[in-house]
Amino acid sequence: MRRLSTLVIIGVLTVPVLTGCTGEESAASTSTMLERALSRVAYAGETNLSVVFDYSAALAEFTGGEQVAEPPNYRELAGMGAGSIALMGEANEQLGIDLSAAEFAVTVGAPPTQYTLVAGGQDTTTIEERLGEWGWTADGELLTAPTDAAATDPDIGRHVLAMNRVAVSESDLVFGGGDADLSLVDGSTVLMDDERVARVADCLGEVAAAMINTVELWETSPMVGIGVRVPADGGERPRVVVCTSWGSEAEAVAYADRAHTELADGTSLSGRPYSELFDLPEAVTSDGSLASWESGTDLAMTVFIVWSTGALPGIILGCEQFNPAQLEAVGDSC
Repeated sequence: MRRLSTLVIIGVLTVPVLTGCTGEESAASTSTMLERALSRVAYAGETNLSVVFDYSAALAEFTGGEQVAEPPNYRELAGMGAGSIALMGEANEQLGIDLSAAEFAVTVGAPPTQYTLVAGGQDTTTIEERLGEWGWTADGELLTAPTDAAATDPDIGRHVLAMNRVAVSESDLVFGGGDADLSLVDGSTVLMDDERVARVADCLGEVAAAMINTVELWETSPMVGIGVRVPADGGERPRVVVCTSWGSEAEAVAYADRAHTELADGTSLSGRPYSELFDLPEAVTSDGSLASWESGTDLAMTVFIVWSTGALPGIILGCEQFNPAQLEAVGDSC
């Protein structure tokens, strides 16, 4: 099925176009933890980029590791960068893995080539020993999961797909699926070598958690970065940041127009007005082919949930998500 963005159905509303994130700012600023993470990993082989990151050390500091089921609930961001094992708490402990002790975690790609770097804080000697006890075997510098997952403890068995291949180095843990290339960590090329990735990362700033994806829309493939800024403390209202890189300045300006319109008057695919989810930004800024916006929200996970449903203000990912009126408006485009 062909894909398209709301570019084909949303009229243009003129909004202020301001200077956004610039190379001069990047050169003058200290590298963020996200930029440091992207300086250690590379594309996983897919056409489209997929990165999920969390600043584990910062989250552990201002949440205190507490599970709090009320706003702003930054704790829900913890483990995002190692999502394939983040919910396996007891089994992680059995294997000696402590995600809360990491400096950051970042996952690149999609299965089966997906891989994860848990940077820092790991007792890798213990991890190697525990994996060996549960059937992982040495394969050169790697550890390979047992082929018969049913022979392991059911909880440990859940790790077999996510951690089919494992490498450790000092206090870092790297793992991935059966086709993952773990040598992409600290290799000769890294994601920060990509100009678009570097610009989106610079725009996102110091974030507690973030996602960066390239997506196929109608006749264009933007790179979309979404994040939640590191707060001063765990009670601070979350600040959402969205940074999009387009194929041209015209596309960036058009997105800025659409996003501003939808943030004010649009409705998410769940039927809830965006104005109930995000504060209205003063403007959606545009700088060359980059367009971005910042906003406040009540829950730290809100922007990631909205993205996972397939629609961010100004972008709808597929024809199947249009309502009947929208489908009629786009006609044969879907």
